[in-house]
Amino acid sequence: AERVLARASDRLGSEAFLRYVPLVRGVLRAATDATAGASALASGASRLTGIAVDAAAFGARVEDRSYNQLTIAERAAATQMLSDALLSVRAASDAFTRGERLLTAARCPTGAAAVIPACRTLADGSVPPQVQRALQQVHALVSVADRVSASFIGAAPTDVLILYLNNMELRPGGGFLGTYGLLRVAHGQFLSF
Repeated sequence: AERVLARASDRLGSEAFLRYVPLVRGVLRAATDATAGASALASGASRLTGIAVDAAAFGARVEDRSYNQLTIAERAAATQMLSDALLSVRAASDAFTRGERLLTAARCPTGAAAVIPACRTLADGSVPPQVQRALQQVHALVSVADRVSASFIGAAPTDVLILYLNNMELRPGGGFLGTYGLLRVAHGQFLSF
């Protein structure tokens, strides 16, 4: 047992072992950054899933009624759900941005990419294309959500033109414009449609 301990001590103190320590530290740092980035992306996705679940549950409760047929409590719940959804979309966007930044920073050392297959994806510091597409869609959603919230929740009456396109009669804009609606909103309430 003493000889085995002496041999192990000699090996740990040798130059051959020490030259791998920085490489191992670099790999661990990259793995930590990648894990934190993936965790942030998962947090953002979880928030978006929560919005969808809440909207589906609310839709199931009021599915056959128009807005005018809803009770005041249901209208207030719809307004609160939209407000919560906007906050969740912003939080998801922040989480996605943080995850993208962490994934971009997660870089394996050059030598490790040749030896460890998992490091090859982190070697160039780029975010996978499917993650980039999802991030672009979330940022677009946040932009639209900000515009919608400013229009619908503002104090001044806002007129919104709603165009209904028939996708069965294709046109360059997406479909034949057969019907339109003009919605007037103030303080989060529909004044007229």
